[in-house]
Amino acid sequence: MPLSNFENFAPKHILLIEDNPVMADLVTTLLEHRKEPQRFQKTRVQNATTLAEAQKCLVSDQETPYDLILLDLRLPDSSGLATLKTIRALRDDLPIVVLTGTAQDTSGVEALTAGAQDFIVKDDHLQTLLYRICTYAVCRFAQETLIKKAMQEAEETNKIKDRFVALVAHDLRGPLSAILGLTELLVSDDQSTTLAQHRDEIDCIKKSALDLTELLTDILDISKLNTGKITPAKSFFDIHNLVNDVIKRLRLMADNKQLKLNNRIPEGSRFYADEKLLIQVLQNLLSNAIKFSFPGKSIDFFLRPGHPTHLAIRDEGVGIAPEAMTRLLKIEEKTSTLGTKGESGTGFGLPLSAGIIEAHGGELLIESTPGCGSTFMVCIPPVRPLVLIVDDQYISRQILVTQLEPLDVDIMEAGSGKDALKLIEDKTPDLALIDVFMPDMNGLELLEIMMDNPRFAEIPTIMVTADQSMETRQKAIRLGASDFTLKPIEPLELIPRIQRFIV
Repeated sequence: MPLSNFENFAPKHILLIEDNPVMADLVTTLLEHRKEPQRFQKTRVQNATTLAEAQKCLVSDQETPYDLILLDLRLPDSSGLATLKTIRALRDDLPIVVLTGTAQDTSGVEALTAGAQDFIVKDDHLQTLLYRICTYAVCRFAQETLIKKAMQEAEETNKIKDRFVALVAHDLRGPLSAILGLTELLVSDDQSTTLAQHRDEIDCIKKSALDLTELLTDILDISKLNTGKITPAKSFFDIHNLVNDVIKRLRLMADNKQLKLNNRIPEGSRFYADEKLLIQVLQNLLSNAIKFSFPGKSIDFFLRPGHPTHLAIRDEGVGIAPEAMTRLLKIEEKTSTLGTKGESGTGFGLPLSAGIIEAHGGELLIESTPGCGSTFMVCIPPVRPLVLIVDDQYISRQILVTQLEPLDVDIMEAGSGKDALKLIEDKTPDLALIDVFMPDMNGLELLEIMMDNPRFAEIPTIMVTADQSMETRQKAIRLGASDFTLKPIEPLELIPRIQRFIV
């Protein structure tokens, strides 16, 4: 084991269970006053002389928890492996090293079989081996604990996978059986009937096929999410506009139940997320709200007060029973139920939505009262846009800083192209405002370097200059600039240009 790793497992607090005062003093001295490098943390030893005293120590070590137990099996009130079993039953979360009398004593080997990490003989080698054996015991126990945890997690994952596969198989069987049964009916027809007379069967086949497609799409998305193949491509956007887009997509579905969809989110509300993935989440949530709403009611989109990146969708539908709340977001639990007009679904929309939000570093929260409706909250971490201002003139940079104040952004300043490159190496901005004419490295040269680097090529750039020539403008756009504006800068012209990229 490398020395650096060895240091990490050095026991800091040891419970010594030993009734022999001479041996207890020797062990304590060897551990507390060993000659080790200063980087090793000091070890503190606490001595208990009986099993009863040790039990009291082990149930009251919250303030200074033990890392290891050194145990003599022969105590006044207990002896043999019974002592070890009693201690392990009380604290199986601690490694135990057993102290034995002689090399011929078989109790050490028996203790290993009974769960001890190691044993050490009370002989001339004690001084040399004690600390190292204790440290290795702590190390081995930690590794064994990690392995056990990993195995438990793997077993639980397999159980979840098996339940998920069983659910999917059940859900696939339904539409497939309908398709097979109806096509068999059509094939066996005596051909005396017309296509119009089979319209109901054909419509049913189409619906079953659509249900099957929706189910397979959800399954594939969940698989991609769990294997890390869905990575959010985040950008800043106006969540008010995105919600309007989602409402338009599902307006017909809502109109069929005479539902009113209200977007109560203020215009210009900034979100930092993957637009396509968030649309998928909001469509899932809105379709659920429509499905479980009573005809003639309302569904509201709004921002949670005091939390500008917590988007809520509130309906006045059937609500969710408390016992069902914990199952809603688990893919291995079947939660799909019919809506207020018999609408069906795959049952995987909510787990998929929760997974997408978690991939953004957020969470999906649910509040519901049976009979009164539900509120689903998409909670995304707030992010302030970072704007880089590059201009060799200090006063020009300060003018831009002042003009950007209403946008609630963080700002980095660079007085040259070289300084700008150093800054973006450490922190990638969400937008760069670059002056074209600067000494040493001008803005166009900086832009070209940025566009040639895959790390910086996606940074939106607005070139700023007093040069009104079309040639300069065309060269900037040709090199990859996102936009172009002239000095002196007018806030009414600049702000809308910036809001194209960071809202």
